Amino acid sequence: MNVIIMGCGRTGAILARSLSNSGHSVTVIDLDRRNAASLPADKMASGDIRVIEGDGSTAEVLEEARIDQADLFIALTGKSSLNGLAALKAKQVYRVMTAVAAVKSTDLGSVYEGLGVACVHPARLVADQVIAAVPQILLQTDIQSAVAPATAERQGG
Repeated sequence: MNVIIMGCGRTGAILARSLSNSGHSVTVIDLDRRNAASLPADKMASGDIRVIEGDGSTAEVLEEARIDQADLFIALTGKSSLNGLAALKAKQVYRVMTAVAAVKSTDLGSVYEGLGVACVHPARLVADQVIAAVPQILLQTDIQSAVAPATAERQGG
């Protein structure tokens, strides 16, 4: 699968490495080539991971990234609106099969999802992982401990 990732922060770099290790062709786009320093040098040297410096929302950079050959476009910059618009452009203008945008607002995510862009909400993903990591019995005990004093106060105790 040909994957383009816009944004080479921690998440983008981890995702690029993982997808490349799974045999996918990965192109990473970032405004600053220095952000690619965390990518595996051997994967970049072999061409398994390509790095393009530039604005991943522009036609020039997307075409340099070979968006016409992409199966998946993932926008992971720190700017939700930029992610959504770039993913929407990939999906609707360049006809990329799947486009994903990281967005912080569920309201904004709903708008992009209605236009065919899959959205991930980083804060929600972290919260879900924390909840999954906490043993259910511990969670119930903590909730009961927090509720008991408040209940006692309301009852005059």
